[in-house]
Amino acid sequence: MNIRPEVSAAAEKVLPSLSRRFSQIDAVAEENTRRILEAFQAERVSEAYFAGTTGYGYDDIGRDALDRIYARVFGAQAALVRIGFVNGTHALTARSSAALHRERKCYPWPANRTIPCRPSSVYPVMCPAT
Repeated sequence: MNIRPEVSAAAEKVLPSLSRRFSQIDAVAEENTRRILEAFQAERVSEAYFAGTTGYGYDDIGRDALDRIYARVFGAQAALVRIGFVNGTHALTARSSAALHRERKCYPWPANRTIPCRPSSVYPVMCPAT
């Protein structure tokens, strides 16, 4: 590498004073790794969870397990982990919309029937279409 000798010397001089902080960072990383591995073990994740899917999310055990793993790691009741969220605002809007409309009525086709929306164990609001 093309690092000047005075820069390397300065780094060597400062490194011992940073060892305590690096140890703290390592401890946090180790604890987080332990929590994540325990969540994967608790959900009994195996190679079948990484199999290809249709892309529609029907009976996708890997996606469902990932939601449960995130909920477990972050101490939440449930989680919704999707790459389809464009940005943080999109994710917050989806969450807020679900939370604010828990008691709304769904109007499936035909419109003469009303089905109340109920929270599910995975998704905050599910409106049955039948």
